[in-house]
Amino acid sequence: MQIFRVVIVAIAAFAMQGSHALSTGIAPGLAAGTTGGGNANPVYPTSLAELKNYLKDSQPRVIVLRTTFDFRGTEGTTTENGCRPKSNRDCLAKNNGHKGQDVILQSGGMANTGGKGIWIQGDNVIIQNVHITQLNPHLIWGGDAIYIQGLNSGKTAMQRVWIDHVKISNIGRQMVATNTASVKGLIISNCEFDGQTQYSATCDGNHYWTFLFLGTQTQASLVNNFVHHTSGRSPKVGGSSVVHAANNYWYSNSGFSYDVVENGNVLLEGNYFESTTTLRRTLSGSRDSAALTNTKKTASYYHPTSPQKLSTNSQNYGVGILSSK
Repeated sequence: MQIFRVVIVAIAAFAMQGSHALSTGIAPGLAAGTTGGGNANPVYPTSLAELKNYLKDSQPRVIVLRTTFDFRGTEGTTTENGCRPKSNRDCLAKNNGHKGQDVILQSGGMANTGGKGIWIQGDNVIIQNVHITQLNPHLIWGGDAIYIQGLNSGKTAMQRVWIDHVKISNIGRQMVATNTASVKGLIISNCEFDGQTQYSATCDGNHYWTFLFLGTQTQASLVNNFVHHTSGRSPKVGGSSVVHAANNYWYSNSGFSYDVVENGNVLLEGNYFESTTTLRRTLSGSRDSAALTNTKKTASYYHPTSPQKLSTNSQNYGVGILSSK
């Protein structure tokens, strides 16, 4: 019997304290040694309340989702001053009603979460086979899909985080963001980041806020991911972060892919860019010697292949049924 190798679906209001999750396979590269919940007996939440409790307790957990958990409309509403995308109204006027596309490519065997993101505050975390979607896409500050805060309320760097076979679509802010506290040993692999949206800051149906890597100790790897229909921050790298990207596929980026600011370090190997307007922004304040030293250490974990266009319809990316091996 195959099981859904899903792990954690945390919620913005309830951060995971030292969270753990199911490990399918062996975490590669920088995330080597990540075990998640290890051999803990899996639990199968059947309600939102039960899922919240599993995520908040202090026990190592293997949390398996077998249904959609939709948080929309479950916590009441409020009226207050906030931000909404003025660009959406400008786009309507500019394009005579065009609002872009609202497409979610359904994959077999996925477990969905609607209306909530994942907020990580602990070491040794694995997130697998989850689709995070419909997280206030109409609001500029509508929430990050995955926010890696750090320990001690964002003051201490985290270690060993593996995000694998995850799909993210229709959100209000960043798809993945690290706090300035940093995360040592982050790998994002085999994921799909779908930027198609009705609320486009660039008036073309593409999402702008994709990845934000900050922190003086952050070391992250992007391996075998599919990033499409974005218009910027794919990713944005700063704060002395080191990012190594190998064998990824970028498609239909109407703006720029890489936004590397002062002190950020990036090494690209074996990636394929298609229909991408600008590969990278003009670098500012980059330090060649530091970049070479740091990225050589990070890149030593991988052996990239030659750049090639990878198939996106053979379940290479995003959520699906993972084998029980």
